[in-house]
Amino acid sequence: SWTSIPVAFFAGMVSFLAPCVLPLVPAYLSAVSAVDADRLGERGNARRVVSASVPFVVGFTAFFVLLGVGAALVG
Repeated sequence: SWTSIPVAFFAGMVSFLAPCVLPLVPAYLSAVSAVDADRLGERGNARRVVSASVPFVVGFTAFFVLLGVGAALVG
């Protein structure tokens, strides 16, 4: 049903904000954007972080969506 999509999105946001996941975000952003974790908050680094993170997130999402579609077709 259509209610499962917002519920899944909300559950993902809750898991992202969990105390064991949220502290890892600076390390992931640093690894993806090649900006030191200490310098993530500095002026001028935001564009570099976003421009490197968006393609990573889009590719990651596309891969798992296609994986789910493939599993649905097999099943």
